[in-house]
Amino acid sequence: LSDQLADEQSRIDQEDLAEDAEMVRRLLKNLVTLSFSQEKLIPAVSGTYIQDPKYQDIIADQNKVKSDFRGVEDSLQAISSRQVAVASAVTKEVSEVNENIARSLSTLLRCNQSFYGGSKNSSASQPMQYAMTSINNLALILAESLDKMQNQMRQNSMRQKGSKNSSSMKKNGSCSNPGKGKPSPKSLKQMQDELNKQMEALKKELEKQGNKPGQGRRKLGEGRQISEQFAKMAAQQEMIRRMMQEYGQEMKQTDAGNGKLAKEIDEIMRQMEQTETDLVNKTISQQTIIRQQQIMTRLLEHEKAEMQRDQDSRRQSQEATDRYQPSPSDLKAYEQLKQQNQDLFRTTPPSLTPYYKSKVTNYFYGLGDF
Repeated sequence: LSDQLADEQSRIDQEDLAEDAEMVRRLLKNLVTLSFSQEKLIPAVSGTYIQDPKYQDIIADQNKVKSDFRGVEDSLQAISSRQVAVASAVTKEVSEVNENIARSLSTLLRCNQSFYGGSKNSSASQPMQYAMTSINNLALILAESLDKMQNQMRQNSMRQKGSKNSSSMKKNGSCSNPGKGKPSPKSLKQMQDELNKQMEALKKELEKQGNKPGQGRRKLGEGRQISEQFAKMAAQQEMIRRMMQEYGQEMKQTDAGNGKLAKEIDEIMRQMEQTETDLVNKTISQQTIIRQQQIMTRLLEHEKAEMQRDQDSRRQSQEATDRYQPSPSDLKAYEQLKQQNQDLFRTTPPSLTPYYKSKVTNYFYGLGDF
């Protein structure tokens, strides 16, 4: 009964975690959309004369950013109340967004006068830039929080599966595969290869549109889909890096004296973190692609080393022990020696009287074949 109650509680916790993860996904998508909307206004306000009717559109669009963020803010506060670890960071960034959006609107409206008509309001772009940065920071916080939730859900699922297998083992006397679920170089390489293909495809798409990835923070592509792709790939790279970290901790414990292995794993994680930074900044340069190829090469080497360790382990466990198998000639020599000893023991000393000779003979007959 206690096991049933524990399983039911675990199921409820898993459902709550799944609901939180779904809410975070929606928030992350909304924040990416807001970031893109704010980014679009930065060059627009710097390049528009105040007397241009488009200036009024910029004010309206900035008001829309403010209104949309107000709707996201309530959900952010709800998430931070349930995820205490990110509460302070979320509160800080939300305050920064609100403050800078208010500053940008104040600057836009202050210059919205006829005698400023022949000028451009470049001062409003700075608070817009700050607001976008804080929105991006919130997106990163949520992406990290979502990654932790997904890891927790995987661990809970593995724990439940292990509990079921344990019950099955008690009933059937069998056990399940104890190593299932741990990150391996092969699975990490496969996930990294898939991400690399996505990055190369996006780079080609941007180049077709006439954009050159890798030239700092500039507008890349048209539409929110591009920004969403960058955010998704950054989250994927972070997930792979965390799995690599878990694999590295396990290997460092198993092979604690191998400093070269620890250094190699740390270098892979450092390169992955650099890629995350590029993707957050919406940058895919040729240097990024080369770095991804280096990561793949290192993961391939780890996969080969892992296969070699498995083969060595199986070879040691199946190593034969030497057993002495006597040859026919050895057996024949042994039989001859045995017969000689029997004859020797059956030979009676000549000094014995007939009475004692008969006693010795009867004794050997009683023994049978010696």
